[in-house]
Amino acid sequence: MAAAGVDPFGGLARVTGVSAACLVRIERWLVRTVEILVRLLGVAVHACQSGAAAGLSGGPALEREAVMGIMSRRVRRRVAWVAAAALVPLGAAVAPAAADAAEVSINEIFYNASSADPAFAGVEFLEVKNYGATDVDVSGWKFSAGITIATPDLGLPAGTMIPAGGFLVGTSDPALFAAKYGFAADFSFAGTSLSNGGEQVTLVDAGAAVIDAVLYDDAAPWPVSPDGSGPSLEFNSDASDNALAANWHASLAAFGSLRRRTPSRRCRWSSVRRRGIRRRVRIRC
Repeated sequence: MAAAGVDPFGGLARVTGVSAACLVRIERWLVRTVEILVRLLGVAVHACQSGAAAGLSGGPALEREAVMGIMSRRVRRRVAWVAAAALVPLGAAVAPAAADAAEVSINEIFYNASSADPAFAGVEFLEVKNYGATDVDVSGWKFSAGITIATPDLGLPAGTMIPAGGFLVGTSDPALFAAKYGFAADFSFAGTSLSNGGEQVTLVDAGAAVIDAVLYDDAAPWPVSPDGSGPSLEFNSDASDNALAANWHASLAAFGSLRRRTPSRRCRWSSVRRRGIRRRVRIRC
């Protein structure tokens, strides 16, 4: 993941026609290549030193760790980016600035409105947030589980962006949603709905790679009041993993608090992959 506030592909994407997804994949391949070269360098250091230096007397593993420590992951990513720039032919096409898709997370789920207000008892929505510092192009992204976007190809339209710190909201009933909240949803999943008993909702990119997945429930340890009592299910703004029930709470406002919440603390985030799914992890607050 790029350092906060840095878009490593900004300049490259603006002068090439290569998609953001391809640039990210190129970077990952090259990072792995650089790491392999660093390991080989560690073996070479061991061969040259023949174990004579006290700090390099632990065999190839120690030399590798020493070199890896000197060449930080940030440096390795920079080397990979330079290599990517050299490999991708420059062109006149203009492409959107790439961004780290791992910063996009399912953020709020309103799956069962209260029947106390019959006029809006059928409203549902799902909110996705971009926690990153750069805009994210989500063209062609889909939900592979839970809901289905109501477009011919079941994906978000070309040119759909989530601004840095911004949101994308979908609903099962666009007219009812607009009547309740006073603005139009960004996409519709009409014809499908969020399960009142809980289910897995999975967001994938245009290449079918999993961006985020949440298996919510209407029973403990998940908050139970979002199941028909009025509030929505909201991700804790200072939490780390939205796959954990403990990191969700019932909204203070009935019918949720779309786009109104702000983080309670300013944190630095990284991402890890667990069971094939990228997760946001707080590394410092």
